[in-house]
Amino acid sequence: MERKVFAWIVRHLRWVARIPGSTHLFDAALFAATAIFHPRRRAAMEALEELVIEQCRCTLSTHWLGGSAYRFGGCEIAHLHGNGLLDVRLDRATAGEFITTRRAEPHHVLGCSTAWVSYWIESNADLQPALDLIEAAAARISRQGST
Repeated sequence: MERKVFAWIVRHLRWVARIPGSTHLFDAALFAATAIFHPRRRAAMEALEELVIEQCRCTLSTHWLGGSAYRFGGCEIAHLHGNGLLDVRLDRATAGEFITTRRAEPHHVLGCSTAWVSYWIESNADLQPALDLIEAAAARISRQGST
């Protein structure tokens, strides 16, 4: 139910994103609701942030639409929304592979037409699959830097 409400808001109230600060306020509300109503998810989100910084050598910043952005080699490779939705930028072939094998979903807004994929964090069981996505994104940047 909660995912459907989020999808409806993103799809039908997209215009609200043009109001300065609105996306950060919305994501802060998602974060607060997650902390209150889904403590296991929130704990997993915090654990993911620590693992991404330690294992993937990413830096953490604020995403321009709210939430946490993970940067590798100066490029944003992923971001985590306050409700546990992780969006990761891969190359199209790798994104297609993750989607086909059901290790990720098409991006929640952009669909299958881009290299972005989405993955829901619910508990600590989702940490390794999320790390696999982020490591694949970091590997893409590393390959681009070596060519």
